[in-house]
Amino acid sequence: MPILYESDGTSWIAAGTGSPGPTGPAGATGPAGPGVPVGGSTGQVLTKNTSTNYDTSWQTPAAGGGSGNLDGGSPSSVYGGTSPIDGGTP
Repeated sequence: MPILYESDGTSWIAAGTGSPGPTGPAGATGPAGPGVPVGGSTGQVLTKNTSTNYDTSWQTPAAGGGSGNLDGGSPSSVYGGTSPIDGGTP
């Protein structure tokens, strides 16, 4: 609760508490934030350049990935020729 003050002519003194007033009007809309930088091409990713906030750029990711198999071969080679993917039983 806010404290109400009143003047005795030479200084202000606390006079008690009052109830809250009505909510004030909404403030003005602030400026737009940095958002996602413009540009970039299909397949590019947004990358953080440094630990500084908003220091980002569009980059083409390095080639890589894998076949999804432990040895990079066919499913049969992983399961010794009896892969369920090939219709066999493990």
